[in-house]
Amino acid sequence: MAIDPTTINFEAYINDLEAVRKHLKVERWTLLGHSWGGILAMAYAAKYPQRIQAMILAGSGGIDTDFVKYYTPNILSRLSPAEREEVQFWQEPQRFMVNPNRAVLEFSRIIAPAMVFDRKHAYALVEQTLKTDAFNPAVNLVMSQQWFAKPYDFKAPLRQLKAPVLIVQGRQDPIGEITAYQIQQTIPNAKLQFVEQCGHWAFVEHEQEFLQIVRDFMKNMP
Repeated sequence: MAIDPTTINFEAYINDLEAVRKHLKVERWTLLGHSWGGILAMAYAAKYPQRIQAMILAGSGGIDTDFVKYYTPNILSRLSPAEREEVQFWQEPQRFMVNPNRAVLEFSRIIAPAMVFDRKHAYALVEQTLKTDAFNPAVNLVMSQQWFAKPYDFKAPLRQLKAPVLIVQGRQDPIGEITAYQIQQTIPNAKLQFVEQCGHWAFVEHEQEFLQIVRDFMKNMP
């Protein structure tokens, strides 16, 4: 399958989710999305609000593309000078175009320590999720390019969402507190829970606390 905007786009992802729901034969379901997965969950909820029983957004990207304005600067501010030089090395246009997949993979590895509160957790994340066979950097690249070419904004439809929503975010997540607050202020029945001394992956840095927050939310759902 080709990896380009004709195959990798919001509409295709939303259609995939809806196909899974139909296959499972459930009328309404609870979606949990982390990071980009949170953006996708909101995109699905914007199109199919009647199918959402509840939604859990963990370290989610923004309800619109404004969050990218401070996401990258937040990351760079947490890197050492040597790490920032490595980022620049892999982002140089000529080097990037020779092997975009390698460039995206190396960039992801370099910034991993900036995504967590305690750097010791970064190495396990690199080992588990950023191996060359664990994900396809080309997919990330195609989606991010589309965000800049055609910014998304789900605020208008999600203001009408009736379902309960839980937002879980690490206090030191480079996504930024303002991202979580904007989602909370937009969705009527949204609850925001911060996890202290925690970066982008609350379920890694504070696994038991994260699970308890989610369990409590699910248990108290109407």
